[in-house]
Amino acid sequence: MIRHDVHHLPGGLPRYVRGRVVMVGDAAHATLPTMGQGAATALEDGVCVGRIVAAGVASGQSLGAALAAYDAARRPRCRALARASVVSGRFGSHLGPRWQGVRNALMRRTPASAVTRGTRAVMGWTPPALP
Repeated sequence: MIRHDVHHLPGGLPRYVRGRVVMVGDAAHATLPTMGQGAATALEDGVCVGRIVAAGVASGQSLGAALAAYDAARRPRCRALARASVVSGRFGSHLGPRWQGVRNALMRRTPASAVTRGTRAVMGWTPPALP
């Protein structure tokens, strides 16, 4: 048996930017691994830093304002993913064998359209548009 402690930042950091330092990925918004989104959100963060900050500075915004725009753009999605990972954990492997069977039976009866709708919020991310 191997035991691995799992830690997350409920709600994430109070802000992802301090001065000229930008926190991305698990450093900013570590979530439970139940949804497998850690690396994906880190990559999304990188894309957003590049697009939002570069576009802001190129249009004459101060670096501070551009970084604040990045923070405001990323925080809602990252918080939603963190909340979803907690819910997924509660109804996933933490149920125990008896309740997992009940959950699996219910999932088999869930229409595919409902499952697809639920995954769009996670998998349907698109990068911010360039100005």
